Amino acid sequence: SIYSKVYKDNKVDKEKGIEAKTADWCAENVIYGGEYKSFGFSTAETLETKKSAKWLVKETDEYKATYVAVKIKSYSIRTIAKCVSEYLT
Repeated sequence: SIYSKVYKDNKVDKEKGIEAKTADWCAENVIYGGEYKSFGFSTAETLETKKSAKWLVKETDEYKATYVAVKIKSYSIRTIAKCVSEYLT
């Protein structure tokens, strides 16, 4: 899930950016663990400690976005299909 998005150009509408979430939001939503594995057919990546979170940073010429793994609260058919595909491999 996106944690924050900051545009590099000050002329971009501030409404377009996403402020960093609060500590309370992180406590309720972020998944902490010892390994991280994104959807797909990659191998798990060991994190620094058993209670770490995986933060992904995507930076382009236009913006810098930070993502973090969060608990799934609803399921779409696409999400279920990915899980089944992952399980079968």
